Amino acid sequence: MILFLKKFLTMSAPDAFFLPLINTYNTFTGRGAVVTRLDGEAIYAVEQGGRKAHTSRRSRLRRYFFGIDKQCDALSKEYLLNNISFQDGDLLVDCGANNGEIGMWAHSKNLDYYAFEPEPLEARCCDLNNFGGEKKTIRKGLWHEEAVLKWFSKPESADSSLIEIEETDKVVSIETTTLEKFVMENNLNHIRLFKLEAEGAEPEVLQGALGVLDKIDYIAADCGYERGKDKRHTFMEVYKVLSAHDFEIVAAEFRRVVFLFKRRDAVE
Repeated sequence: MILFLKKFLTMSAPDAFFLPLINTYNTFTGRGAVVTRLDGEAIYAVEQGGRKAHTSRRSRLRRYFFGIDKQCDALSKEYLLNNISFQDGDLLVDCGANNGEIGMWAHSKNLDYYAFEPEPLEARCCDLNNFGGEKKTIRKGLWHEEAVLKWFSKPESADSSLIEIEETDKVVSIETTTLEKFVMENNLNHIRLFKLEAEGAEPEVLQGALGVLDKIDYIAADCGYERGKDKRHTFMEVYKVLSAHDFEIVAAEFRRVVFLFKRRDAVE
């Protein structure tokens, strides 16, 4: 049944066929999720148990059928956020927000949230999921400098990157900025968590953050095998930068290859 669902969600059938069938499936299986499509937008909404989530990719819909909060909680655990003690109003900055599921989790914990996501449809979903539809997701790539660079877009599999990859859907130009510039422009004095998922560009993002690393308590870095055409991991580069700036590893998740770094003098 799960294999059937995965295959069905990637079909290009028209919505007039797809939506009634997937909603019948959810009713039959007792999940109670109702899928609709936003008028005039290539975005789907999933409603379940009084909660709503948005995505532009059919292949991601099944993530929510077992519970929207459950999906957000599961992702937070993949990024090892259960190892951090948060207080109301703490700030979480999300590099590579995609649909903003980490933001949904952050809001459930009464955290403040900033999101970076260059993919237009994913950024729109992040706005819908976290900011009431207001255009607050920052549609720039984080990098080591301000520039206009090639963006190798592959959003269906969430593999878009500033580093050239294989089999891109398209190549477009996007603006980049640095975390240091963003922090200074917004007068941010303290970031409890920086979630770093840059599809292989993690070292460059950190180079653009060197001047503000002392304002960050924790960094959850996805160092998986995603850098460039040869799909290298970025752990050594990330570790060298952060260890040189007084961060230490306090937790690891090896399936996704995520490491949680803590600044040594940060309050636990």
